[in-house]
Amino acid sequence: MIIAKELRKQNIAEYLIYMFQLEDLVRAYKGNIEQIYEHHVRHFQVEPQTLNEIKRWYEVLCKMMCEENLLEKGHLQFLRHKINELENLHWQLMTSAEQDDYKMAFERCKDDLEAFKIKSQLTEHGDVEPALTALYSLFLMRLKKMNIFDETAQAMDKIAKWISLLAKYYHDIENGKIEIY
Repeated sequence: MIIAKELRKQNIAEYLIYMFQLEDLVRAYKGNIEQIYEHHVRHFQVEPQTLNEIKRWYEVLCKMMCEENLLEKGHLQFLRHKINELENLHWQLMTSAEQDDYKMAFERCKDDLEAFKIKSQLTEHGDVEPALTALYSLFLMRLKKMNIFDETAQAMDKIAKWISLLAKYYHDIENGKIEIY
């Protein structure tokens, strides 16, 4: 909860990837809040009141995932909404006459992203969700200490640079620093 709130303020892409991880945590415990509390939440070193807030936050997360039938796969509706916002911004930036840096960043990773979409059977999705899924997959590979081939690392680096730039534009627009037409 605390990390999610901070990431949401700072970097929408990191926030979404973090939330993908929490969705998988809920899935690992089959939505059982008591097990999540026992094995995960109760170990947080925070004040008792904050610990109760965190438990309630996880309870809501579990409830939403159960209600939205997401204990096997998929993303919460509010996360899909944020992904759609990013996808719309992506296309705004791609069609803008002034965003050459953004267009170049996307063009650098486009072939790698398309290859990932095909390999992961995400061809029906836009560009943003598969990119976030790719970066989350890289995170999981690193967590499991799996071997990451140089070609994969280079492809992920290009995707990460593009997503980072998209997240920066999102943050700047959200904070009123820029406008995109």
